[in-house]
Amino acid sequence: MCSVPMAPATGTEQMRGLSPRGVGFPLPAPLVACVAMLTTPLCLAFALVAQVAPVSPASLANRFARFDLDGDRVREIEALTPLPWSDAAFDGPRSRAPLVLMFVEERLLASSGGDDATKLGEALARWADDVTREGSRALGFSARVYGGEKHQDGRTLLALRSVAQTIDRECGPLDGIVLVGAFPDALLVRTCNWWRDDPITLRAGKPDAATYDQRRWLRSMPEIVAHTADVVLGDLDGDWESRYRVGPTRLEWNFCIPSGTTQDGALVLTDHESGSYPLTDFFEVDDGNLDLRLETNADGTSRVLAKPRVELRDFECTPRDRKRPNPMALPDVWVSRIDARGVAYGLRKDLLDDAGRPKTTPRPADIDAKSGAFVGYEYDEGFERRLLLRYFARNHAYRTGDLEPRDTVASLACGLPSGFHELVRARAAWSDLDASLDVGGEPDLAAVARWFAAPAILRTIRAHSDPWGSAFTATKDVALLEKDAGGVPRGFVIENDHLRPSLARCGGKLDFLLMRTLYENGVTGSGASFYVHTGCEAISPPNATSLPWSDRGHGAFGGGNAVLFFADGLALIGRAKVFYDEPRGFADALREGRTFGAAWTRYFELESTAASWAEVGDDIGRKRAYFWSVLGDGSLSLRAPTR
Repeated sequence: MCSVPMAPATGTEQMRGLSPRGVGFPLPAPLVACVAMLTTPLCLAFALVAQVAPVSPASLANRFARFDLDGDRVREIEALTPLPWSDAAFDGPRSRAPLVLMFVEERLLASSGGDDATKLGEALARWADDVTREGSRALGFSARVYGGEKHQDGRTLLALRSVAQTIDRECGPLDGIVLVGAFPDALLVRTCNWWRDDPITLRAGKPDAATYDQRRWLRSMPEIVAHTADVVLGDLDGDWESRYRVGPTRLEWNFCIPSGTTQDGALVLTDHESGSYPLTDFFEVDDGNLDLRLETNADGTSRVLAKPRVELRDFECTPRDRKRPNPMALPDVWVSRIDARGVAYGLRKDLLDDAGRPKTTPRPADIDAKSGAFVGYEYDEGFERRLLLRYFARNHAYRTGDLEPRDTVASLACGLPSGFHELVRARAAWSDLDASLDVGGEPDLAAVARWFAAPAILRTIRAHSDPWGSAFTATKDVALLEKDAGGVPRGFVIENDHLRPSLARCGGKLDFLLMRTLYENGVTGSGASFYVHTGCEAISPPNATSLPWSDRGHGAFGGGNAVLFFADGLALIGRAKVFYDEPRGFADALREGRTFGAAWTRYFELESTAASWAEVGDDIGRKRAYFWSVLGDGSLSLRAPTR
């Protein structure tokens, strides 16, 4: 068992007083001294008991059950229950081994889930055994967190972070965190002072519009830089609490056209435009402080000055991280998410034949004639559990060697450079690897389907993307696409007021519809794979800016999770922002034997030690590691083949 180290408290310290919500208030000094004389022996006795008080999963759960982080009477954590296998994390000589913490959405293990909920609990226990056998400890809790009307996902995530901080401090070292099921995301909004030299039109569409060509100008604009950013949960000592804004909050933006500078470094502006827009439930990474002021001269003339406040930035960072060559927050532990809710959609039974395949049928009255690509699909909680069961069965088989994926690399790129030669760095033996699975140029969806059918342990996807999927060339021959996808399309087109099975609505999109078809037809059932996805917003949960995590529309039909769950994924690293980077050092970290989660943290380490900001994309890009997170199980590593 591990115990809580506590310094003995003096009577005076005990009597400073706390309000019911933890706000200190002073007592008169004579009263403090008097009561301290009476209470000091009792306080010392209590401290001595606390020094040896054991910490257990049950005591941790009790401490954070009905947990109100900020005292507003909204419980961020409503219930926390230890999973049955967690006591082993505190027993024996391994009690200081690295700890992997798992939070499981309580709903998934509820008795209403029947046999599948029971089987999922057994699968999680098997996962804990695997983690322990590999040299770590496993600690798990089922969690029910706030999911009400108030849009406060970030605050709820900070409450889970409080649990992780306590466990790391009292029972660590904490190595990583795995979230199983749907949990809140951290939405990041960043402002930086970005110098540009492209054309800009101020006050566009207004009578006083003005265009400036090929002139250096300053853009100070808050923008969403990550729809999900697990650096917030993983950075246990950063100041993310002060960065949280429940909102709605209006953030200001400024476009400045300078003509010179003053002696104190302020910009003299020829022209400028300012404004603001509202945002809700986000973490503000404010690196673009800018002072605007109007200066009036003695002769009555005036000018507008702008001064970038370069000393006012990096507020989320610890003092130590501010001293890095590139100041940025670094995760202390890796974080990964195994969440099938957004892709747990199945076709309605009235649209299927007796064999469970889509059939041509008159359009039901409750299906709109203009429905989108996912027409006929509805959420299925039972399917969600079955996807998780299949995932953890694959996870276990890979860890034990019962499942040996083909030991090779596969790269799929459309309109972007191949990632094949980057990923072969992940294993020394791959230096002269056959490049038969290096598919590039402008491949169509039929080629994409064939690529997924070929097994490979490490895969990369590089294509222009959005939260729903990635863009490839549309297949002209839809029948050929359907054949390569397994013969039975899992989508519909609406023709003559009928629904007809087809993949025509995929166009050139690698999305839920194509991946679900490959999955149902067994095209991707050939092994297990790790994925590096460099597409823009490839892991951004759809509707993340408008819906709280508890709404089923949050993350629905997400492209990243469609790949993870329908294409034999073990883990997938991706970006939740429109940008151009990829995680430096990732393949090298895998070659060193690091876990997938630890390879994610390597990117932060490398970026923070850059010799100059030019090396990491200047001010606009220097915190680009924040954009990346991991889907799947971060505790897995690229295991050496046994054959």
